[in-house]
Amino acid sequence: MNLQLLEIYPLKSNLSPTTPRPPSTSEFIYTAIAIEDRGEHYYWAKGASVRITKTEFDQIRANPKLFYFSTAFNLHGRINRALREQNSCAGGDKSNEGNFQLSSSYEVLKKTRLLLNTFAEIRRSTSTGLIYYFAYGHLLGDLSGAIDRVRYRFLTRPELYRLTNGYIFHKKTGRLVAKLTKIVNGFDLFELETLGFKVDHGCSEDGNFFYATKKSGNYLFSLRSRPDSKYVLARIDTLDGKKIGNHVVDQPSALSWFSEYIN
Repeated sequence: MNLQLLEIYPLKSNLSPTTPRPPSTSEFIYTAIAIEDRGEHYYWAKGASVRITKTEFDQIRANPKLFYFSTAFNLHGRINRALREQNSCAGGDKSNEGNFQLSSSYEVLKKTRLLLNTFAEIRRSTSTGLIYYFAYGHLLGDLSGAIDRVRYRFLTRPELYRLTNGYIFHKKTGRLVAKLTKIVNGFDLFELETLGFKVDHGCSEDGNFFYATKKSGNYLFSLRSRPDSKYVLARIDTLDGKKIGNHVVDQPSALSWFSEYIN
């Protein structure tokens, strides 16, 4: 077994000042442990542990600083969710669906991809055998975490509900059901996916960023977010590699520019 103690704390203010980070409070300053045991990897902090990948294990050891989209920040959120599930189990917290307690030990019976990095699951507690519904990713609070069956149906039944600009409407009645949010680094990710862009993320010396690409006709359209900014770098190239132009604009302006070239 390989253990490494890690001191977790927010990125210091004098480093990469444009990169957003949490405040330097006790909630975000603590000791964690990265664990490797017989080919499996785990992360422990605040009394809870989660399984992680080999890549996450290497990244958190190399850089335990907290800033948005860092490995430390992502694991901070997973630890908090694990703690909430443990507290729910210990305290008898109920969901809207029925008489059960959330458990940090469960199996996934069904997993549905809703949007980029956004999923809804049917889970079964391995300790009680009871079934509950869970959603996570780019969702508003009332649709994230433990949810009832009605909300689960809203998210996973496209034949009954439609998503328009981040809002969920009932197809037959037109009634507004709920709102999703996916505003990240100046990107409305939902709108981009709706328009057929492929969205992904990467990292650079300036921090993490999102980028989106779409091919249409003889053109390749691309957008790249700028850390801690509402603006994006928009670019158009021909498929044979000729650059048409690029601009630093907001997303609506970029899409308006793209529309001049899209058939």
